[in-house]
Amino acid sequence: MPATLTPEQTAAAIDARLPTCLVPPPSILIEGGDKSGKSWLCAELTASPLVGDSYWLDLGEGAGDEYGDAIKGEITYKLLRHDGTWHAIMQRAREVHTHAAAVAAAGGKPVVLTVDSGSIMWEMLKTWADVRARSSKKNRARLEADPNAEITIPPNVWGDVHQRHMEFLKMLITFEGILLITARGRETVKVDKAGSPVAGEADYKVETQRDIPFAVTAHIRMFRDDAPMIMGCRSKHLRIGPKFDKPRQVPGFTLEQFIFQGLRFDPQATARRDYVEPGRERTPEQVRDDAIEAHHAHDREKLLALLAESGHPALATTTIINETGGEERLTDLIVRLGRSLDAPPPQQVPQQRQAPQQQPRNRFARERENRAAQAVPPAPETAGSSPDEPAPAELLDRMRAALAACSTTSEPAQIAAAAALTGRQIKVLPELTRREANRIGALALRASTAENPRQALAATLAQAMKNRKAA
Repeated sequence: MPATLTPEQTAAAIDARLPTCLVPPPSILIEGGDKSGKSWLCAELTASPLVGDSYWLDLGEGAGDEYGDAIKGEITYKLLRHDGTWHAIMQRAREVHTHAAAVAAAGGKPVVLTVDSGSIMWEMLKTWADVRARSSKKNRARLEADPNAEITIPPNVWGDVHQRHMEFLKMLITFEGILLITARGRETVKVDKAGSPVAGEADYKVETQRDIPFAVTAHIRMFRDDAPMIMGCRSKHLRIGPKFDKPRQVPGFTLEQFIFQGLRFDPQATARRDYVEPGRERTPEQVRDDAIEAHHAHDREKLLALLAESGHPALATTTIINETGGEERLTDLIVRLGRSLDAPPPQQVPQQRQAPQQQPRNRFARERENRAAQAVPPAPETAGSSPDEPAPAELLDRMRAALAACSTTSEPAQIAAAAALTGRQIKVLPELTRREANRIGALALRASTAENPRQALAATLAQAMKNRKAA
């Protein structure tokens, strides 16, 4: 009978970590009516002796130039140049994001980035969606017949808009400094579920993308004739929310006091918010299309990398429609396309029938055999062609964890990656030597720190095979 696992063993098998319990770098939404002091509040923080380099991303509000020396009589921040396109805006934001991370790693004062304003950013994306919708073939025909026809933005265009805005949200969540976002807020007429106005009742609307208030650390509302109000705050030191307290009005409110005393943000004892991008796994159809494209380009390395990717549990047993319209397993399609690259061209086939010979196995066939070898008993410790000693279990576990961090979690996918990096046939991971396991773990660990670990690991596999081919 198989041995029963103890609670300690099952707990040790869970991939989990202890929380840091540190206050992360804050991101703050500052919204309110016109001329309520949103931009001025941001400018005040840039003059604080507790912050370092400050940058201002002006998106149409126009306060950036004027407020540059308004607080201390000397310039306290720099304006980011851009041409108004989304690409240029995000490029400047990424540059500041990289600088903030470098400053934080060096133990410097936190970098401040002010985005003025998030409302203009959202309007820009909605305008881009409207232009795209109007340029479709169907809508162009409608507008030719009726220039005043109502154009509805289709779901696929809205999907592209939210994908663009997700770039900004990811930067917001992972920014290793202080991020300030201004937005326009105003009272509106309250409407019921049918869209009809509710008599005598008003509502309030923050004119920005709907996910911003959820992503920020704190939400501040500004008024022209009253003190700022803390609407909500995600903090263990300053809990303000529906379950704890009502929105709090604070006379003499400053961001410096709120961040460093209220939130208790300490740049020397902080940790970036842990962010794992959802939806990292690609669809089987995306992998299939890449495989067909790589086959047309005779790109063997790309096909082998896709074969390793297809070993992910979400893809390993998936059936897709192949290039001829038939059904085929994704892994079988990639192996077939790889084998076809080794087939001799028709003009090179000898005319005289020869005795059948066993065709040499190529890398794609070997990889498929490696996948089927999961059921084969582990090789003895002395197996393998390397003269080095076999890798110990602890080292193999660390290597597996590094590969799993690159979304290569299944045993067949890890075997395929190991075979690609070592250049030899591997049936089970215990066949690896200590030297090989150390190298594979180091390369996977390096790839796991990239923005897209899976793509980084695939590029590493392709480069390793290219190097062997060149040698």
